[in-house]
Amino acid sequence: MCALRRTGIDQVAHVVNTNRQMLEKALQMRGQSYLADVKAQLLTGVIYEMDSSRKRLLTAHQRLKEAMHTVSLQKELLALEVEQRVKSEDTAHGARLQAEVANRARGQLLAKISHDVLTPLNAINAYAEMIDDETLGPLAPAGYKNYAGDIRRASKHLHDLIRSLLEAAQVEAGQLRITASEIDLVELRRDTLAMLDHQAKQKAISLTEGGAPSALPMHADPVLLRRLMLNLTTNALKFTEAGGQVGVSVEAAIEGGAILRFSDNGPGIAAEDIETVLTPYGQVGSKATTSSNPSLGLGLPMAKAIAEAHGGSLGIESEVGIGTTVTVILPTTHAGDKAG
Repeated sequence: MCALRRTGIDQVAHVVNTNRQMLEKALQMRGQSYLADVKAQLLTGVIYEMDSSRKRLLTAHQRLKEAMHTVSLQKELLALEVEQRVKSEDTAHGARLQAEVANRARGQLLAKISHDVLTPLNAINAYAEMIDDETLGPLAPAGYKNYAGDIRRASKHLHDLIRSLLEAAQVEAGQLRITASEIDLVELRRDTLAMLDHQAKQKAISLTEGGAPSALPMHADPVLLRRLMLNLTTNALKFTEAGGQVGVSVEAAIEGGAILRFSDNGPGIAAEDIETVLTPYGQVGSKATTSSNPSLGLGLPMAKAIAEAHGGSLGIESEVGIGTTVTVILPTTHAGDKAG
């Protein structure tokens, strides 16, 4: 009975032990499978990351190649631009040298003109005046007097053109010098209008004075300011139709100095042409104004240069079909006084 019980216990123990071993083996196999799954997942993640990194690296490499290609193109463009600039500078330098040679040649030509042309022209004008005025007695036949008048007017016109060229050359060369003294602008205006009274009457143009002061003393260059007044008044008369009006006013500025205005009711100047007429030899307008009124286009630029040489300014207000007003503002002292 005891032996039978022991055998039963041994059998139970054997079954239990076998089951335990099977369970342990099952657990061990399951654990290894789990570890294998984890390792597989980790390996898959690493492979994915490596593949992503490889793609990013390829993309970066492609971008680098494109950037290097762009830099290469920019380098070539820069080299071309530098080459073009060098050529442009060489061309500009050559042009400057040619301009300097041309300016020297022009200066020499103008100097020769001033001596070889103006000197005999002055003599022609003087003799024409003597003949026209019949200084040595009446002319016979009387028709010669008309010829003498024609010679006198033509020589004076040629003299004025040459003098304008010489003055323009002085302005361009920066040789316009101020020799100031005490002057009366009102008296200077009166003398200017008296000189041009005959020209105004020939065209039946009303030439009037404006401005309140009976005298307006200033420290300025009398020769240049007389030239300014003559240029601007003559210009107004030239482009004003017969029967028109030209006014010259002189006023004291509130802040000191003077304001000169030269107005007419001529054809006017378009706004886009004002800059042109203020440049040397700049001319605008229809054939009616340019052909019937021959001019070098130096009157306004010369007047502007004279005003600026005195430290002042010149401005133009104009309306086509209505007329033009040129305003000159002069300070109490000219530029040379301020610089000194």
